[in-house]
Amino acid sequence: MIDKVVVFGDSFNYGHGCKDRNFYYDEKMKRMVGNSFSGELPSEYCWAALLQNEYPSLTVKNFAIPGNSNPEIFRSFFEYHYANIRDTENTLIFFQVTNPDRIQIATHDDDKTTSYVLPMISRGLKVFHKLNQDECEQMSDAIKNYIKWMYHPDIGLNQAYMTLLGAYGMAKLSKFNFIWSIAQHTYKINSYKFVSGLGDLKNHQIIDIRNIDFSGNLDHDFNMSCRAPDNHVNEKGHEIYYNKIIKPTIQKFLS
Repeated sequence: MIDKVVVFGDSFNYGHGCKDRNFYYDEKMKRMVGNSFSGELPSEYCWAALLQNEYPSLTVKNFAIPGNSNPEIFRSFFEYHYANIRDTENTLIFFQVTNPDRIQIATHDDDKTTSYVLPMISRGLKVFHKLNQDECEQMSDAIKNYIKWMYHPDIGLNQAYMTLLGAYGMAKLSKFNFIWSIAQHTYKINSYKFVSGLGDLKNHQIIDIRNIDFSGNLDHDFNMSCRAPDNHVNEKGHEIYYNKIIKPTIQKFLS
């Protein structure tokens, strides 16, 4: 029986899109809307918070971070694992594998790395990485050249493979309970031979929050009502995902 749940992932597990974490770029107004939540704790309305509220005897920790790349998600789990090596069999890990079009880049100002979503180019650099206009233009050129001359989608896919298999292997060796999800609209995970060949790994998969049919009958209007303007999941969607997917999963580990 578990007494701790630890969540890793990106903005979708963090709760970006919920009413207390709604910050997005409006294409019509050409500016950011809402209040930046950089450095803030995950949303009070995300599914992990709902889990904590309903099961106060559980300790729920949410280490999901908006914009996380797969290497950084793995790094977060690695660091947690290293610090909690003696506390494993009573812990359930929720591990989310994110989109492949995210890379790690240098932050330059503090000698660290951060994630960057390739399609965002200069907007992401200016808004989320706090670079001035000249720095944005230089970094934008560097990323465009990287995409043109050096990037291939399989690079991101290979990182996804390594992230998932590395996290699962680490969890298995240390006897963590392990559940994972993946952005299927990008990965089409069921077609991957490496997953079908690992039956035990496939048995630990749950649907990712960004892929769930909130309505239950493919009702487009209802599903869109569960989305924020930038297509993140809002508090309504998190509540449905929690009740449909997370709660039944948790109950299997509490019985």
